[in-house]
Formats: sequence, structure tokens, C-alpha cells
Amino acid sequence: MKFSKLFFLMAITTQCMASGVVHADAMAELLAILAPVKGISADFTQDTFNTKGVVQQHNEGVLKAQEPNRFYWKTAEPYPQEIITDGKTLWVYDPDLAQVAIKPFEENYSKTPAMLFAGNAAVISEQFTVEKLPNTVQGFRLLPKKQQRDLFESLEMTFEKGVPGSMTIRDAMQQKTTIFFSKVTVNPTIADTQFRFEPPAGVEVLKAK
Repeated sequence: MKFSKLFFLMAITTQCMASGVVHADAMAELLAILAPVKGISADFTQDTFNTKGVVQQHNEGVLKAQEPNRFYWKTAEPYPQEIITDGKTLWVYDPDLAQVAIKPFEENYSKTPAMLFAGNAAVISEQFTVEKLPNTVQGFRLLPKKQQRDLFESLEMTFEKGVPGSMTIRDAMQQKTTIFFSKVTVNPTIADTQFRFEPPAGVEVLKAK
């Protein structure tokens, strides 16, 4: 990370009503899966593809999230980075640049994909239309409502018996980022210190005004 269709009008009214029921069922199913999730700990691999399907960047790392709005994301070489928030302050640390950017945590950050694992399931019904992915048992496609498309074009999520398995994010340029989770623990015990950051000695600190 170095880091959407309106229904047609009268001629297909019946089809629209049926689709609406399907979407409602998908929304209810996804919310039922995520409702008990108040936090997560997992390893991940992340690949970003260009429009031709060629991998442009590969990352591996660790994700930890916990309500309310606490988040830890660390990627390893060759693109090391740490993104940390305690729900009030956001730290973005780039070791190769020896810099850490510090800014206030904003409401929009709580609507980003990984934060759905930090007790933010309620935002789904407000921000997204949800569809079931074909040929999956627990697979969903989230389409941001118009005012949220600046975040991403679509998000696909898969689960295995309620445990997060993958995310696929497509942006407005149709570039794709796929994240696969492993060693997943739902609702783990995580120390509060994991969601705070102390800049190492000698690191340049950039604070938002």
C-alpha cells in the first residue's frame, strides 16, 4: 500500500424487486457474519495488479484490528511500512525514509476495508450495496454508494465458516489489489500498546497542522 447500477424503470419493475430482495439477503448474511467480529489478528499477502493483470507490487505483513477503530498494519521488505491508530491519532511510519507522519484519526478512515474487522460492521448498510459472489458459500461484493466511490470501486470479501479469507479491491482505474489472510484469530486479546507508536530515535516526525 506504498499504500459501482441503478435499476431500470417500469419495463423491468419485477426484476428490480427480485434483485432488491437478493441484495437485502446478502446484506443480512454479511452483517450476521461480521456482527460478532470486534477484532482480528492475521498474517497477509497482498498483490497489486495493473489493468493488464500484471503484478506491480507484492507485500507480506501482519494485520491487527480491534474496536473502537484501533488498527495495526505492518508490511515487510521490500516495502516496509507501519500504519497504526488508537482511534484518535494515526501514525504512518516509513523506515526506509526514516520518517513518521502523525495526524488526527478521521471518520473516513473507519470506512476503509480492513477497519470492517474493528467493530465497524454497522457502516456497511450505510455505505454499501451488497451482492453475493457466485460460486461461493460466504463470498460478497460490496459496491460503495455514489458518495463513497472515492474510497474504491468495489470490494469482494470471502469467509470460511465466518473467518475472513480474502479481500479484493478494485479502484476507479480498474487496478486490483488482492489480500489473502492466514493464521487468522477472531476477537484476540491485543495489548493497547500495539495501537500506539513511539518514533524511534533519529526518525523525522511530520505532524499535520
